[in-house]
Amino acid sequence: MIDDVRRILVRELEAFAREVELFPDDDVLWRTPPGITNSAGNLALHACGNLKHFVGAALGGNGYQRDREVEFAPRSGRREDVARQLRETIGVVSAVLPEAVDITARRQAEEAQRHSQNMDANGQLTGGVA
Repeated sequence: MIDDVRRILVRELEAFAREVELFPDDDVLWRTPPGITNSAGNLALHACGNLKHFVGAALGGNGYQRDREVEFAPRSGRREDVARQLRETIGVVSAVLPEAVDITARRQAEEAQRHSQNMDANGQLTGGVA
């Protein structure tokens, strides 16, 4: 299941990067139409910050320090730089999530072993009592 999540995140982040590159110019990426609070550029940086924090730092322990101000403060920048940030986030997701699968499997195996040892110990304790 985690591999499915990884594939979906990678697919959607790559599509997001392509969409950012398709903006007609850098200024349009940072415009906010009436009634819209954040530009596409800010939303892209926010998505990167979320994933780098939750996948990279929380699951992967990579030490990423999130800075929400940096995600929402910019009102200009190059499309190429935003697309690069999205692709860097793909790298984090691709590196951490397979490792998370390994960690989850190892924890499950350790828990099963502890359970088995507890059952053995309980059997030994009650073995002489009938």
